[in-house]
Amino acid sequence: MSPSARAKYEYGQTVHLARLLLLFLVLAGGVTACDHSSNRSEVNAGRLFTGSEVRRAFTETGIQLAADSSVTEFPQLRASFQGGDGISVLVYESAGSKVVALLQDQTTVGRRNVIVTYPQGSRLLPRIRRALAVMGRASEPRPHT
Repeated sequence: MSPSARAKYEYGQTVHLARLLLLFLVLAGGVTACDHSSNRSEVNAGRLFTGSEVRRAFTETGIQLAADSSVTEFPQLRASFQGGDGISVLVYESAGSKVVALLQDQTTVGRRNVIVTYPQGSRLLPRIRRALAVMGRASEPRPHT
């Protein structure tokens, strides 16, 4: 194996192990991430997002998410996704505060049962925030005509 191919392989293994460690720490302990979404509608305040709704909202804002199959054994999660630029999206079965462990230079933002982890200073932060807003708008009731 060439040195560059070996370096790419080792990097991929490191990223995979970091993701598994992050998930383990999410379940074991760490920094608390709170849901700072507005509760404009008491009727929908308890409505939880599905994995397909999350993926659709991120796609609408130009962020492609791929399913992360390495976390399927955790019953607390509805879905887990990986996106470009180090974005990780976890969709939980329940809303509220979650315990999230962050790798160095990462931060998190959330809405209801969705937590997005991304590198600090990410150029995609405006799109991430817009995707969370799109999810909120999509879940609000439409007025009757």
